[in-house]
Amino acid sequence: MGHEGVGIIDKVGPVVTAFKVGDRVLISCIGACGQCVYCRKLMYSHCTTGGWILGKIDPKLLITHRFKLDRILDAYDTFAHAANTRALKVIIEA
Repeated sequence: MGHEGVGIIDKVGPVVTAFKVGDRVLISCIGACGQCVYCRKLMYSHCTTGGWILGKIDPKLLITHRFKLDRILDAYDTFAHAANTRALKVIIEA
């Protein structure tokens, strides 16, 4: 897994209008406001309020699962089935 994720929408909430079930999506590591001078030039990675978001987010906030080293197979299984387990960042600790 890299720094972008891809998937297919399998459920949407009642207020979601931009996506529908079955849509293929890419989760980008670049945020963009769509309004600044860079966004208007399609240079989203230079967005004045967004841009490259990796490194701007506290990685501790992304941890969804923690495992001790003796449960490495459980950790692997959780991450391998991330769509079902909702695993975003799996940590293995000694």
